[in-house]
Amino acid sequence: RIVPEEKMPRQIPIGQKLLKAEDAAKSGHS
Repeated sequence: RIVPEEKMPRQIPIGQKLLKAEDAAKSGHS
């Protein structure tokens, strides 16, 4: 069966992962 994207948090695009990583790094440095 098909599972909604909302129920698949692991299926996050690499681009979004990088953006979140950058945001976390910026927040940590500041």
